[in-house]
Amino acid sequence: MKKNLQLIAFTFVAMFLFASTGYAQLVMQKNSGAVTLPADKDDEGEWLHWDTGENQGGIGTDGAANFDVASFWDADDLADYHGYEITSIRFIPNFIDATYTITIWTGLGDTPDEMYTQVATDIAVGEWVTVELNDPFTIDASAGLWFGYNVDTPGGYPAGNDAGPQVAGKGNMIRFGDPNFVELTALNDALTYNWNLQAWVVEGEPEPD
Repeated sequence: MKKNLQLIAFTFVAMFLFASTGYAQLVMQKNSGAVTLPADKDDEGEWLHWDTGENQGGIGTDGAANFDVASFWDADDLADYHGYEITSIRFIPNFIDATYTITIWTGLGDTPDEMYTQVATDIAVGEWVTVELNDPFTIDASAGLWFGYNVDTPGGYPAGNDAGPQVAGKGNMIRFGDPNFVELTALNDALTYNWNLQAWVVEGEPEPD
């Protein structure tokens, strides 16, 4: 039987982002047993990620909210993965009643174009949830890559995060009530974490001659 250890911290946040009180509650949840992940890479593919692979807790407003979280990869990061396909995305949800929609965007600026969406099912709080894409997504290294999810939640702290340190501008991107993605620390400088987000990539089929 799993036991959760909850550590509650109160952090001041700008009122326009979180609750009308101007405060957010960050709940850290740790399982009594460590989460074990497969190796980052094998003969078939590789997990792309900026996070540590461990869950430290979840981030949210403890109220109704709708926002996007993403992992960003620029052309240099993707140089070895041009033409590869994303076949699965995994993440750690932290609120059972939230709706999570896996999303892939492309673009090198902070307003990328939405290219793919798929609602996640079989949610398990505090555990890695792997969503196999109905249609594999081909990586164009020159276009830049964002992968993550939209979360529509009636409450709680739904977006799973690691313990940091953040990979600034890449592992900690969020869009909350604004068309632009920003770093999580732009909204609350105490939240120096990365999202628990990983994409499984495999070599794509070679183009015909």
